[in-house]
Amino acid sequence: MDVLPVIHPCPFAVGVTFDDLTLLKSTCCAWAMKNIFEFNTPRSTPTRYEIVCHAEGCPWRLYASSIGGSKAFRVNTFNGDHTCTGLTHAGHKNATARFICDWILPKVRQQPHYHPSNLVKDMKTEFRVQITYSKALRAKELALEVIYGKHEDAYKAMPQYCFNIEQSNPGSTVQLDITSENRFRRVFICYAASALGFSHCLPLLGIDGTHLKTCYQGILLAATGVDAKGQLFPLAYAVVDAENDDNWLWMLQFIRRVIEVQAPDFLENKVAPFCFKVLY
Repeated sequence: MDVLPVIHPCPFAVGVTFDDLTLLKSTCCAWAMKNIFEFNTPRSTPTRYEIVCHAEGCPWRLYASSIGGSKAFRVNTFNGDHTCTGLTHAGHKNATARFICDWILPKVRQQPHYHPSNLVKDMKTEFRVQITYSKALRAKELALEVIYGKHEDAYKAMPQYCFNIEQSNPGSTVQLDITSENRFRRVFICYAASALGFSHCLPLLGIDGTHLKTCYQGILLAATGVDAKGQLFPLAYAVVDAENDDNWLWMLQFIRRVIEVQAPDFLENKVAPFCFKVLY
């Protein structure tokens, strides 16, 4: 679900249907925040959903169930009267990371770098609800997972991804190393076009590493040449678990194999002495 429903007028009445349970839950959360009350959830199953006002003794209640085993839900019982006095705090228990994720999905699709600090401000402006930075960060991570998938799934797909590179880009050099526990350790990738193009570059190679800012972190190592116009030309890259001598040697050994095939003159000094420029 990408867009939350318009919360005016009251979206609830007996007989009103919702496309799925996710839409129903999001509508309930948005309505509660707009109307400054919180609710508890006595029942939430794939076929039943019931919420009541958080204030003790308040009769506000909603009960809905699935329609004929489908994803759609119909409101069976609804009492919209409140006898409570609303909230006296800035936060909101129903402003969950999942709700916020659904709310910001359209914005994250258009602005992948949408910052959690801006999300905190937007929640305050839209719903008059104060959320923590950590909750905003979690909601942003959930939105990215919806759009791009989970990091775990990406790592699981690495063997197939490497195989696809070799099949669709003949001449590419790909090496995937895994641990004894069958977990990702490091990967080296040099596309065939990059290897061939490097033979027309200057005999100069810059190498550098940078930290990856994901939940699993790691290091991105890169090898870059300089073309005839003096512009950077990417040759190869590797993702490793740490920036150390072992991983650098591992990567440079594969780079040498690529150069031996595509640009042997650089190693034999027929054109000019081949230089490494270390940038880290």
